[in-house]
Amino acid sequence: MDNVDHDISKNKKCKLFILITVLVILTASLYFFVSFVTLESYKIASETNLIKNDGTFESLGGLKLNEAHFKANQLIEEYLSDEMILNSPSKTVKASLKDIGVFIDTKELMKRIDACTYGDDILKSVKRHMDFHEEILMSDFIKLDSKKLNDFVDESLLSIETKPEDASLYIDSGNLIIKKEVQGYAVNRQEFEKAILSAASSSVRDINIPLDMVSASVREEDIKKMMPSKIVSTYTSYYGGSDTGRKENIRLGAALINNILLKPGDEFEFWKYVGETTPERGFKIAGVYQNGRPATDIGGGLCQVSTTLYNAALLADLKITKRSPHSLPVHYVPLGLDATVSTGVQTLRFVNNTQNYILIKSKTDSRNITFDILGVPLEGKTVKVYSKIISNNTADAYKDIYMDGNLVKHEFLGRSKYK
Repeated sequence: MDNVDHDISKNKKCKLFILITVLVILTASLYFFVSFVTLESYKIASETNLIKNDGTFESLGGLKLNEAHFKANQLIEEYLSDEMILNSPSKTVKASLKDIGVFIDTKELMKRIDACTYGDDILKSVKRHMDFHEEILMSDFIKLDSKKLNDFVDESLLSIETKPEDASLYIDSGNLIIKKEVQGYAVNRQEFEKAILSAASSSVRDINIPLDMVSASVREEDIKKMMPSKIVSTYTSYYGGSDTGRKENIRLGAALINNILLKPGDEFEFWKYVGETTPERGFKIAGVYQNGRPATDIGGGLCQVSTTLYNAALLADLKITKRSPHSLPVHYVPLGLDATVSTGVQTLRFVNNTQNYILIKSKTDSRNITFDILGVPLEGKTVKVYSKIISNNTADAYKDIYMDGNLVKHEFLGRSKYK
């Protein structure tokens, strides 16, 4: 009986030992497993690949999180240094993706990489160790800085963009010639952005710059309608009684203001066309007014040129922007309708305030100087210019505009006082 009890006790001890041993092994295994999971929690799961735009990939599996970040940043720098070839009909430009505004949303990419770790969730970690495959597409994180791209266009593609040139009218050997318009080209920035993003998201590194044609605002057909084909106004003054020097100055001054073409908005300025009055240019000494007294000086007689043109401009209803009366009355126009000029002191200015070109033409003979202003006459419009003498040395000038014989505007031009 004692032997039986002894055997039972021994058997119980053996079972207890086995149980304790199993528990120790299980505890140790669990400890080592938890430790392993903890150590692996910040590693990227195997079969995690970063897919580049050319279809190749870089494995991030097994890397620690900081190592994966470092590797991803290296790949980003390599990618952004890729050279893009930008083609246009006139020029080819090369620039890196970074230079044209392409960038990677690094923050979001790193979040995506972080999500590929084994993690500290035991079940999740076990599952990822057994079966995990993740492909991270770099193209999903490509962005474009529109401002940087626009700055690049402004700085590097400026020569590709050309401004349109309006059709215009010019004079060649006395003939009116139309210069045809030239279309311009501008980068279509919206389409350019799309093309850059599309290429940057693939392996394409050679694109054509999308260009839009920019039309000129004034075309050849417009110029034809604006051509100064008819005389709008004419004015003649007599200088036949002048001395030889004065006649020559008038003839020369008129010749210098012949075939002058002004487009809408242009301002005429007397000395711009006459230039310096020097003997070398053919000007002579003749009678002038100086300080309210008759005198002589080189270029005497040019005031009759400016005065004749002034009256033609008034009759053409052009906008006078600068005019001065003589200090003493002159005999070749009514009092109050003269326009003196003096180098560096007094000038005559007027603006082509019409919607069409005007052409100033002059002619002289041995007795008269005439200015014709050609343009596109407004049907039914007539202009009357006159002055009223207020006293022996004062006159008021007026301009009346008629349409179909009816007075539509009465304008006071100014009061002129003489010594």
